[in-house]
Amino acid sequence: MGALAGKIVFCGTLGALVAAACQSVSSLGRPWTRYGWPVLWSADFEKGDTSQWYFPSAGADGNEGGGTFNSGTAESVPSTEHAHTGRWGLKMTILAPPESGTRMFRWREPIKWSELYYTVWYYFPRKYSVANYWNVLQWKSKNSSGTTDPFFVLNVADRPDGSMYFRLYDWQAGRTHSQSLTNIPVGRWFRVDAHYVCAADDSGAVTIWQDDSVQFDLRNLPTRYAGGECHWSVDNYSDNIWPSPAVIYVDDVAIRNKLRLYPLPAPPGGMRTR
Repeated sequence: MGALAGKIVFCGTLGALVAAACQSVSSLGRPWTRYGWPVLWSADFEKGDTSQWYFPSAGADGNEGGGTFNSGTAESVPSTEHAHTGRWGLKMTILAPPESGTRMFRWREPIKWSELYYTVWYYFPRKYSVANYWNVLQWKSKNSSGTTDPFFVLNVADRPDGSMYFRLYDWQAGRTHSQSLTNIPVGRWFRVDAHYVCAADDSGAVTIWQDDSVQFDLRNLPTRYAGGECHWSVDNYSDNIWPSPAVIYVDDVAIRNKLRLYPLPAPPGGMRTR
């Protein structure tokens, strides 16, 4: 059995080759999620706390695995109000204005592996109106001097009819990438997957899927500082949003490497670059 910080499946039900890989991953103490691929880390909040997020650190402000960082009027707390699976999800709340943010950072895996896949399940209980920006996921880079800045930010914006949708902001270039493909659903869970290649040269890449539909595909560009490292966070962070407080929920969050049994749809031909 492959066990873990998240869900549990029985390796023997997955076929000999996959079961062997499952046992190998299990022996390293890594989780095996219900989606059927081995992961490096996951969090489902079923302990009723956020300890999975910062593991192996002993507390939320530790520096080994990850941590919770709040500014302004903001908090991230486990809740049974909405859960994708099990009983618990993470409720992320901000009051803005003024600028407020709750950020769940994970840096253990992004520092160790340069190429990773990320999965987050989101639940938006209602529509919100965004004046400037609303950051719900990001990658940052810390350089050798200790400066930490964003590189790519997944923001929520409003269409003319009030529907919410995702935009990808290239913070280093000051450029927003938009899309007209998909809106953010209200009142149901949906999945965001991301592929991020952490590189200081033009070998970097970032691809975002929403419920298996490619939203953004940027390649041939730097995604971290030279001599620096990558950090990743799931956020609720804005300077002006209505109504306020603004609440979202997340659940079944995972980071994995290239090994995946059910590949995401490939981005369309003609890759986009910065």
